[in-house]
Amino acid sequence: MSHPTVGLLVDWLEDEYQNCVFSGALEAARAADVNLICFAGGVLDSPDGFGARRNGVYDLANAETVDGLVLLSGTIGNHVGPEVLARYCARFDGLPMASVGVALPGIPSFLVDNSRGLEAALLHLIEYHGHRRIAFVRGPAVNAEAEQRFRTYRETLARCGVPYDPNLVAPGNFQARAGAAAVRTLLNDRGVTFDALVAANDDMALGAMAALQGRQIAIPDQVAVVGFDDVEVARFAAVPMATVRQPLREQGFLATKSVIARLGTVASGSDVVLPSQFVPRQSCGCRAGERIQSRPSNASYSVTVADDHAVAGDSPNAERTQARRRLEAEEWIRRLRRTGEVLITSFEAGSLATALEQQLPQLDIPSCYLAVFAGPPSPEPSVAERPAHLILAYDSRNDAPAVRQEATFPARLLVPPHLLPADRHYGLVVEPLFFEEQALGFVVLEVGPQSGVVYEALRSQIATALKGALLVAQVHEEGQRRASEEKTMRHAQKMEAVGTLAAGIAHEINTPIQYTTDTVHFLKDAHATLSQLLATYKGRAEQLADASGQSGLRATWEEADREADIEYFLAEADPAFERALEGLGRVGTIVRAMKDFAHPGGGEMAAADLNRALTSTLDISRNEYKFVAEVSSSFEPLPPVTCHIGDLNQVFLNLLVNAAHAIQEVVKTSGAKGEIRVSTKHVGDHVEIGIADTGCGIPAAVLERIYDPFFTTKEIGKGTGQVLAIARSIVV
Repeated sequence: MSHPTVGLLVDWLEDEYQNCVFSGALEAARAADVNLICFAGGVLDSPDGFGARRNGVYDLANAETVDGLVLLSGTIGNHVGPEVLARYCARFDGLPMASVGVALPGIPSFLVDNSRGLEAALLHLIEYHGHRRIAFVRGPAVNAEAEQRFRTYRETLARCGVPYDPNLVAPGNFQARAGAAAVRTLLNDRGVTFDALVAANDDMALGAMAALQGRQIAIPDQVAVVGFDDVEVARFAAVPMATVRQPLREQGFLATKSVIARLGTVASGSDVVLPSQFVPRQSCGCRAGERIQSRPSNASYSVTVADDHAVAGDSPNAERTQARRRLEAEEWIRRLRRTGEVLITSFEAGSLATALEQQLPQLDIPSCYLAVFAGPPSPEPSVAERPAHLILAYDSRNDAPAVRQEATFPARLLVPPHLLPADRHYGLVVEPLFFEEQALGFVVLEVGPQSGVVYEALRSQIATALKGALLVAQVHEEGQRRASEEKTMRHAQKMEAVGTLAAGIAHEINTPIQYTTDTVHFLKDAHATLSQLLATYKGRAEQLADASGQSGLRATWEEADREADIEYFLAEADPAFERALEGLGRVGTIVRAMKDFAHPGGGEMAAADLNRALTSTLDISRNEYKFVAEVSSSFEPLPPVTCHIGDLNQVFLNLLVNAAHAIQEVVKTSGAKGEIRVSTKHVGDHVEIGIADTGCGIPAAVLERIYDPFFTTKEIGKGTGQVLAIARSIVV
């Protein structure tokens, strides 16, 4: 039984924000016995993180692979904004959708009340701790959530009578390095002072904390820090970080549940807004276990600073939890490092697939499908239109051996459908494989470890190893190409030398052939004259014998005639002369063909008669085909063609010999001669030359390889694999 499939579009899985939403979506899918496929395709059109190369993965989310979609709009649209993102979603029309983090028109959106929790955090800093110089690190200007948080910052300052200072506001992009950059901007570039810093998300707040601590600025004694999201690492920071908790896992769960409820329908659904909550911790100046009551001007919160089993650095729980997390992290680092070492030493796609199959159990990944784009990059803007070659299909739950070197399939299918499990639901992560600007393919990993960092790290390792394998293959092919070129050059030099020799021999033979032919013509004419004279003598002798009555004379003549067998001589001489002249004519034709075919060409192209060249080549190669095939030719009048005629003669000869050999295989079975058809046409501004035969043909499976150097369908020792390669190199 097949299961419905929901797709989840996220930028990547390295950060906890995305992982929390993914975990919630996966929980909802499993509860409903539905498949979930997470497409980690980067921020749309972003110049950072190879956005364009990652974005291609989103093309693989289509009506053939998913039945509905959840979009983590709060991250994938950070560069383009909600309007462009909404237009982008038009490609998914017909699929039920849900948006997380950003409201999109016509799509049920699962949002967070950004204002309430952030307002509580700012009031806490101002009223409880007395801070007045509060710096703020913004998120992307096109991100609706980030802009709402910035507006809440300004409105809350105004409400509390704290002057707004634009110099205390630094730009950001939701990444940790932006938080560190904000500290440099505030302290170095602007030279401002501040006693608290609030960031639009936890990653930037953590980056700012690290930068402040690197400057020996004590937190929270000199600067209090507050983030937004409440990711797990915030709780386990050296100074546990105060933050605004938003229900990320719940957002992912509810959005996925909404899509599942609308599968196969046209229902639209409605928006859902979830509350946010301020979580005080040590970074804002509070102590673990401290009960905090709001001031009279703010009745929005009354909380206890959560211990979170790790807030108080000297508690036994904190030490045990941090030690466990550290050991787990170190174990995953060891596993990933070992995997990277094994993969990077695979210098061929097949060995890479084998190495990956061996490492997947160590990473607790149940199944994996590795696909490499086939052929050159497509002009099509969508990777979904490119052919893909599956080099590994591994499923630990299947007793059958892993599939390798599966036939090429359309990338839009993601995985050949017959390989995906139909008897159970599954969760998959689709990661793009690229190296710098080159798209290599994609890998589909079944969800095992909960940490998305594992899938991102494995993606990077596979892509690097795959690029290495491709480079090795490229070097090997380049070596083969050079060897082929050298062999072709040696062959050409040999042919030129042979051609020079053959042309000289042909020239030397031509003169004696000419005077021998002239002599035979003379003898034939002399024979005709002597035959007439002999007939005249015989007639007169018979008349004299009859007139004189000397019968003995006639008897003597007739006896001499019989002894000389003159009648046989007179009857056979003319045919003998004709055969001699025909043979000499054939020799002359061959000599002229040798001169045309084997004459060494110069470095420059010249006008040539291709019909004559083909005729000469047919004469030269007659011994190859005369016993196995009849030749039919259809030559249209052709204009002179500027070319290297010697090279083309070689092409014609190669093709005719190949045709004769192919027909010979058929003749062995049928006993009947085959046919070689040679034709020329004048079409527009070019000439078409056709050489066809009734031979055994070429198997369809190897058609794409017939021009590869050294490839041959003949048995070992019977073919060089160079004939068609040389022919193609000359023509193309």
